[in-house]
Amino acid sequence: MQESVIYQDILQKGKQQEALTFCMSLLEERFSNIDASIIEQV
Repeated sequence: MQESVIYQDILQKGKQQEALTFCMSLLEERFSNIDASIIEQV
């Protein structure tokens, strides 16, 4: 199962979401209130 293309795709998307969440938390910590337009660009 771990070798299936679908499994790998889901795993990759999960890693991307985790990275985005981490980056957003760092930005929030550093700059506090971030404008919604900037969040959309990220």
